[in-house]
Amino acid sequence: MLDTTYLLPVAGIHLQRVEKDTLKKAKSAGHQLFISEISLFELAAKGARLAKDRLADRERLGQAVQSLVLDESLRKVKVYDEEALSLAIDLRQHHSDFLDCLILASAISTCEVLLTEDELLTGNDELMAFVKKMKPAFSITTSKRLLASRGV
Repeated sequence: MLDTTYLLPVAGIHLQRVEKDTLKKAKSAGHQLFISEISLFELAAKGARLAKDRLADRERLGQAVQSLVLDESLRKVKVYDEEALSLAIDLRQHHSDFLDCLILASAISTCEVLLTEDELLTGNDELMAFVKKMKPAFSITTSKRLLASRGV
């Protein structure tokens, strides 16, 4: 599962800590990529804030969201079912950002790994202990660590 951070470059929004071609590299390494539907909302919201301040191109943002929606190589995960919402509420006890909790809940229910650059997630031992009780093989890591383990 990709955190929203990895979708920002598709909209022309670049962060120093995220390589522009992370999606391409992950696909080339043979990973099945998932995105939470809430990440599409979060991408639009962050992009709109930046576009308002003329720090992002509003047309490119719209095209990016549409291309992600239509990209069949990205499996979209719904977050508005009872199980995901319930799990996100439980995760909220261990992490303050509810959108992150929704993304993590959808990752736990469908994947083995959440890729994120968010140090509040990657470094949260209390959160990971809670997650490991539900799904022992689940991990939260960065794209660089995951791709390095595959030699990419």
